[in-house]
Amino acid sequence: NDLALCYLRQQQLANARKAFFNAAKIDPNLAAAFLNLGALDLLEQDPASAEISTRRAIELSAGDANLWDQLANALLSQGRAEEALAAYDRAVTLKAGHTVVWNHRGNALLELARYADALQSYDRAISLKPDYAEAWRHRGIAALQAGLIEDALASFDKAIALNPDDAVAREERGNLFMRLHRHAEAVADYDRV
Repeated sequence: NDLALCYLRQQQLANARKAFFNAAKIDPNLAAAFLNLGALDLLEQDPASAEISTRRAIELSAGDANLWDQLANALLSQGRAEEALAAYDRAVTLKAGHTVVWNHRGNALLELARYADALQSYDRAISLKPDYAEAWRHRGIAALQAGLIEDALASFDKAIALNPDDAVAREERGNLFMRLHRHAEAVADYDRV
């Protein structure tokens, strides 16, 4: 498993996969091997395989919030937002201070068009980690979808202040500037993107 992680860090994905399989073969009860195999599947954009591997890891170690987060990510990538939300809820039940899961949970709620709930989830992530630029960006998207224009703009501004190279936040803010007929500011964001 450790060898596979080394391969993974070196972007040697085929070698990493082989080593994870070997680890699981040697110890079929090694939850970490299945967790990491699922992460590799997600990295290679194979969420169905990631779901299978992660479910096996959960069978072995159901009390790990990271496993439920990864399962939810695999489900969300397959367009199964309701199931993903249930898995994210399980993850935050196990570890209420898991900032990334609160952000991911917001993404599932955003997918379900439950914008007020998504905003609450992003706000929880931000309360745990105020400099979490990605959560600020997602919060801006949710606020925009909810019709909260000034709130969306403030969230995008905060995301960009924290990460000036966030192309998605700049594009979203540029789109919002266009909507507000603030064309010069939109052009500046688009140029930066």
